[in-house]
Amino acid sequence: MAGQKFNPQNTFRKAQKLHQSGQLYQAEQLYLRVIKSSPAYGPAYHFLSQVLAAQNKLDQARRVLEKGLARNPKDGDLLSAMSSFLVQSGETEKGIKYAQQMVAVHPERAEAHYNLGNLYLHLQRNAEALESLEKAVALKSNFPEALYNLGTLQYQNGHLETAKSSLRGAIEHDPKMVSAYVNLGYIESEEHHYEEAIKWYELVVEKFPDYQAIYEKIGMVYHVSGRLGDAETAYKKALQHDPKNVETITLMGNLMRDLGRPQDAIPYFEQALKIDPEAGIAKSNLLNLQNKRIFSWHFSMLADQARNEAFEKAIQGAVTKDSTVLDIGTGSGLLAMMAARAEAAKVIACEMVPTLAEVATKVIADNGFAERITVLNEKSTALSAEKHLPEKADVLVSEILDVGLLGEGVLPTFRHAIQNLLKPEATIIPQGAALHAVLIESAELAQVNPVRQISGFDLRAFDALRDTTEYQKINLREHQYKTLSDIFLAKDIDFRTPQPVFSIDDPAVTPLEVPITSSGTVHGIAFWFDLQLNDSLSLSSGPEGGMVHWGQAVYFFKDQPEVVDGEVFHLEMLQSEILIQFRNKVQS
Repeated sequence: MAGQKFNPQNTFRKAQKLHQSGQLYQAEQLYLRVIKSSPAYGPAYHFLSQVLAAQNKLDQARRVLEKGLARNPKDGDLLSAMSSFLVQSGETEKGIKYAQQMVAVHPERAEAHYNLGNLYLHLQRNAEALESLEKAVALKSNFPEALYNLGTLQYQNGHLETAKSSLRGAIEHDPKMVSAYVNLGYIESEEHHYEEAIKWYELVVEKFPDYQAIYEKIGMVYHVSGRLGDAETAYKKALQHDPKNVETITLMGNLMRDLGRPQDAIPYFEQALKIDPEAGIAKSNLLNLQNKRIFSWHFSMLADQARNEAFEKAIQGAVTKDSTVLDIGTGSGLLAMMAARAEAAKVIACEMVPTLAEVATKVIADNGFAERITVLNEKSTALSAEKHLPEKADVLVSEILDVGLLGEGVLPTFRHAIQNLLKPEATIIPQGAALHAVLIESAELAQVNPVRQISGFDLRAFDALRDTTEYQKINLREHQYKTLSDIFLAKDIDFRTPQPVFSIDDPAVTPLEVPITSSGTVHGIAFWFDLQLNDSLSLSSGPEGGMVHWGQAVYFFKDQPEVVDGEVFHLEMLQSEILIQFRNKVQS
């Protein structure tokens, strides 16, 4: 109506309705009218920037926010909007400054601390993120998103009990937060509280029936706890929902292998590689099965008399007539029989591979120890002291090691045993290992790592069969090579103390600076371990060591730089639960 006075608030409400209905251009024009008539009206700048961004007018959106803040430098909504805009534009550091300003202006707002904490998380500034999220929760105890992110960060920092408390709080205030249930199950699983983990996962099944991905996680808990039939059922349900999920297919292959059905495992690994040729775990496990590595190394290990004598000496020094001994990964039953010969009261020999468990039972009976040694065809992490042992064990003996030390799962296995199967002062054999390494040049080995030209032919396509994700077992005594550095200590691990949990996707990263002692080309890094059986007995798998059957692990670098005597070579060691890798700085 002509002459009717313009009402900015009414116009703003009309603009919001147009905005919500998707009529962006019309909303834009009304927001502009509001700003023109009321330049100090902060909400109009805020929502106008959203409309412009939705129309991909990003430069205009930024200018609108800048003008709004020039008029209203303490407007919390505008500060938050500018922070979010900058982060989404890739300017995270600038975004943090606005988020910090928001906290300074409105320290009473939990959302301000929450937003700042999330930005710190994005930049992996975990200490600052933790402080901000704790402030958010202190200001608003029923803030489920803040509780969830706080719990996630507490878990990453290794504070599992407080993480579980925060995640339970998130569920209390938002029962529909499915990720909180999932993460609680994951933490309980990592602590080997498998029944508790299953309870959380079953709640997901009950409350969120469309969340089919939970069946993979249920299968993993059943798998690691030894309920292999239940694991197979869960993995099949996961694959019904997502039949091309490479991770689930690989897990099913692993399960078939652990059930002693290698011929059923191979098609799963092949299927995973058909979908993703770079699926490293599937490729590695397939190669292991095809090469029958699982059984072949047992014979060379049994022939290593120096190793056998050292283990028996360590066992004799630890075992008494009252001892209960737990042998994990008994294989042939040799170490279990050594414990029985040392007059242990009772020996429990655990072996998850059905064929080996059957043979070990026969070997033990053939040697007259059937009454004193009990063979369990179980994965050790599926054992409980109450159900499977006469009492918690006084001595743990095991050699679940590969050439690269961790590949057979010694860390998670010993962690579970310490927490669930052993007495507090139990003796652990071996008690630890020191990982040694040296930079090497070897033209002989480098010509097939990676495969390039052979006899004048281009064989690079054949390199797809090489497992590039892991080290290779090589006996350096049998090859020509030159050391480019002194031997150095890369890692010292005490098996008696449970180690932190690191995944292959998120490994522990240790920076290493290695002085070069001889000029040449760094083709790779050779590493091995000194196995400390007790305080006085050790065995080395090094080139000059006594454990000749082990050989050494060699990790070949993708980029193989020239180095000069006297310079420092920078690299990183990546360690997960079951794998040690190295990465040189040229690659990164």
